[in-house]
Amino acid sequence: MELPVLPPEDVSAIALILRQHMACLSEEQWASGWFIDWEYKLWSQVLDGEDREIAALGRLARLCDGWWVERKDEDGEAPDDDPRKLKFVSLDEWCNRYNAWLAGRES
Repeated sequence: MELPVLPPEDVSAIALILRQHMACLSEEQWASGWFIDWEYKLWSQVLDGEDREIAALGRLARLCDGWWVERKDEDGEAPDDDPRKLKFVSLDEWCNRYNAWLAGRES
C-alpha cells in the first residue's frame, strides 16, 4: 500500500500522536509512563500484528516515518527527570537500532 506524502506539519502531529499512544500503552501494561526498553518490546508487538491497536502504531510510524526511543546517557541510563526523555528517530535508524537490540538479546 502506497502511503501519502504528508506536509511536515502533519508528520509532526502524527509523530506526537504516536508518542502519546506509545506512552499510554506503557502506562496501561506496566503502570509506567515509559517502561524500560518499551520501544523495542512494543515494536516486537507491532511486527507480530496480532493486536489491532498495536498494529495501528505501525501504520502511524510509517506515516510519520519514525519511532520514539528513550534517550540514554553515556552510561546507557535513561534520565528520569528529563522532559526530553524521548527522541524521535527515522524508521531507517529505528530498524537499525531494533535489529542491534535483537542481535544483543540472541547472543
